[in-house]
Amino acid sequence: MDGWRRLLVTHPRRVEVVLDVAAISFAVLTLVQAAPAEFLIHAIFVVLVLHAFLFGLSGTLWRIGIVSVAVVVYAAAPAFGWLITSI
Repeated sequence: MDGWRRLLVTHPRRVEVVLDVAAISFAVLTLVQAAPAEFLIHAIFVVLVLHAFLFGLSGTLWRIGIVSVAVVVYAAAPAFGWLITSI
């Protein structure tokens, strides 16, 4: 077995935590406008797709819902007068 597959088989929770931290990091980077929002939002969904392939769709659906709500709030913020500026 190669290294990545061995890590996934022996420590699946660690892999799941790394993917969660990556998605949260991309979300925070989106809010502070560290890079174009389109790129960062796509990166979040790539991480979610990896999670779905590795751990199944049922566990990923909650994450997709949370991220979708965050993206909608981010997109609708100017309409409500909320200014999301870089920190």
